[in-house]
Amino acid sequence: MQDFDKVYNEFYNSIQNKLFEIANNTNPKSLRDPFIYLIENGGKRLRSITTMLAAGAVGGNPYDALECGVSLEILHNFTLVHDDIMDSAPLRRGKETVHIKWNIPTGILVGDIMIGYACQLVPKDDKIVNRLKLQELFMESLIVVCEGQALDMDYNVRRDIIADNYLDMIGKKTANLIRTSILMGAYCGNATPEQISLLEEFSFNLGLAFQIQDDYLDLTSSESGKVIGQDLIEGKKTYMIIRAKDLAQTPNDKELMEMFYKNNGATEDQVNDILEMLERLNIFKEAQELFNNYYELAENALNKLQQNDYTLHLKKILDQTKNRKH
Repeated sequence: MQDFDKVYNEFYNSIQNKLFEIANNTNPKSLRDPFIYLIENGGKRLRSITTMLAAGAVGGNPYDALECGVSLEILHNFTLVHDDIMDSAPLRRGKETVHIKWNIPTGILVGDIMIGYACQLVPKDDKIVNRLKLQELFMESLIVVCEGQALDMDYNVRRDIIADNYLDMIGKKTANLIRTSILMGAYCGNATPEQISLLEEFSFNLGLAFQIQDDYLDLTSSESGKVIGQDLIEGKKTYMIIRAKDLAQTPNDKELMEMFYKNNGATEDQVNDILEMLERLNIFKEAQELFNNYYELAENALNKLQQNDYTLHLKKILDQTKNRKH
């Protein structure tokens, strides 16, 4: 078996080189500098790396999927830039967000030009068998991720959100892009319909698991150096908050949830009380069971594929994601 770290680093370097090539050729300088800043600000490039791995998993050449992977990495970063503006977020990965370091118009324009570059990277050559499907997948993903962000914003001011609404929203925002990353790689590798079906099941369940776990870790893990409960202060209606509203019985619990929804978030003084309630009502355990179930569904689908080095690397990424602490 090929060494996972070696393959990961080779793919990562190829992706970074392509990203810097595009960013360095961006004009004017007022857009080039923030684009380069975004790339230098890090990221594991998991979406683009899984695109390449998926091409290999179905028997294709991973490097045939490089440009599709980079297109999705740019699309992902576009969403981060614009989401940060909508959320008035001051930091991203510990550094100033683009709209804070420069200004809001620059943030909007950088996001816009990134979408243009991302679209250009999707194959259009008649010699590529699945070019139309790749174009369709990319455009569909762009539309769906914007729908997901709109739902996320809508939910900030709604009191009637149920768990199914939350799952629909993260399906559009998070799972959609992971699904697209895997499927574009599979189509680059000329996958069979059966392989496409299994990889779609794998990727969408992986995406749901990832986001539910991410919300869970925000409330339970301090290993990243973040303050526990930031999502509560920001008023995010995660699966756990929705279930807390459903299960609140005592006057204190009901009042706590009423204040959270009324004020679109918790005060710092209320965070520990909400965390205690989530523990007491077994909502943390429920969330763990939910995201572990989605991880299991993802793994089961992946195991049905014919195994090679690249499917094993996808399994490694699943295991690392599932076992992460922050």
